[in-house]
Amino acid sequence: MIFHDFFRGLKKFWWIVVALTVISATYSYISAAGSYRPMYRCGASFTVTTGSSGSSNYSYQFYYDQSTAAQMASTFPYILDSALLTDMVKQDLGVEYINGSISASSVPNSNLFTLSVTSSSPEDALHILESVIDNYPEVSQYVIGDTMLNMIDAPELPREPYNTRGGKREAVQGAAKGFILGLAFLVLYAATRRTIRKEEEIKQKLNVQCVGIVPKVVFKQRSRKIDETLSIFNNKIGDYFRESIRGVALRLQRQMDEKEEKILMVTGTLPHEGTSTVAENLAYALSEMGKKVILLDADLRKAGEKGGSQKEGQGLEHFLLGQCALSEVLIRDHQTHIWRVGCRSGLNTREILSVTNNLRNLLQWMKKNVDFVVIDAPDCSRMSDAAIAAENADTVVYVIEQDYAKTYKIMEGIEDVSRYGVTFAGCILNKTQVGLSGYGYGKYGKYYGKYAYSKYGSYGRYGYGKYGYGYGYGSDGEDKQKSKSRSKSRSAKADTPEERQVD
Repeated sequence: MIFHDFFRGLKKFWWIVVALTVISATYSYISAAGSYRPMYRCGASFTVTTGSSGSSNYSYQFYYDQSTAAQMASTFPYILDSALLTDMVKQDLGVEYINGSISASSVPNSNLFTLSVTSSSPEDALHILESVIDNYPEVSQYVIGDTMLNMIDAPELPREPYNTRGGKREAVQGAAKGFILGLAFLVLYAATRRTIRKEEEIKQKLNVQCVGIVPKVVFKQRSRKIDETLSIFNNKIGDYFRESIRGVALRLQRQMDEKEEKILMVTGTLPHEGTSTVAENLAYALSEMGKKVILLDADLRKAGEKGGSQKEGQGLEHFLLGQCALSEVLIRDHQTHIWRVGCRSGLNTREILSVTNNLRNLLQWMKKNVDFVVIDAPDCSRMSDAAIAAENADTVVYVIEQDYAKTYKIMEGIEDVSRYGVTFAGCILNKTQVGLSGYGYGKYGKYYGKYAYSKYGSYGRYGYGKYGYGYGYGSDGEDKQKSKSRSKSRSAKADTPEERQVD
């Protein structure tokens, strides 16, 4: 899951990784270029011989000179730290401090000894080295004994700095550091994500039941001829989406019938979680069962086109304000066989407070005259608006988009809704996906449809996992024939004068 979230974060925050890489590389380059200081090195090489160079045993003498050179190189730092040599150089040059760095080294397996000085000034480097050459034998005599330095390479005034102006290497190193920092950010993002990804997590993290899952529909073939309406009546959507909605509707219908409840509120945590799509399709599915259903858009602030009369600007808000009759804003959808009502222009806060009682009376009237009222309520991030629906609803179903809202936000939303005493039916896990882009459907199936899903196949009965509910349909041909018969029966029943005179 962390591995998946890492790649999800990479797809979402790739620009952060790129930005950190570029910023770090640029900063390192500018820092290196800004702090550049030309340095000059001056050096000299010597062979070391001891005072007993006249010995007849040449091999022994060379070995002894080699050891002396190595000893001189190893003791040189201590000579510098003792300030004996540096004081002599300062006195020789007539300065208070040495504008350079002095070092010594020996060539392995030889009696070669080198002295070098680095300084920001080429003249200082040469003068310091010449002073060290003059004074070092005198100082080393107290430490090593009588030695002779035979110059091989004489010091010369350096013409060019040994450190060139660059920054490319520093920029590459900075880019690597920025890239690693970006990857660390993605790992932290993946490790700290607290969202709902699978059905089991609804019970584990929220301690509520899941009444069903609804897959995400992705139309892969883009064309103007394709109907991309997310509806169970759209044949371009795979069977799994339709069956998921029907299964949830059937379970909710059974739960509400047991308690003689009729008003179903559909809400969620944040905007764009698909609550309106779920509410609409639940109303369609309940209508398919032969129920008289009203779909009420309870977002009184929002200006929309759900329901309302054909007159421009006339909607639910005008009825609540007493400016028109209910029959003018409660519109019959002859395709889906449900009634729709919703705002056209929306209300302000003062107007909403003034029509609260009228909305309550309207819902009570609906409750007496239809089988189900499905309320498409605002999300719980606007709890003051959602509360109007929660106060008048019998049952609430909570929509959770897969891997979207934070778990603590979901818990807060559920707690806010539950305070109003409504029956909490459970949660619907919406927009579920499979593969690297999602977490899969588990026991509920695979990725279906021509455009979003593969063919589901033929079914004798519709079953839904562990819940074990079904419609009792026969073959596909019988299902379609029965569906047509029910549609004709509902259409004839809904078109009677008694049904039309809803006001």
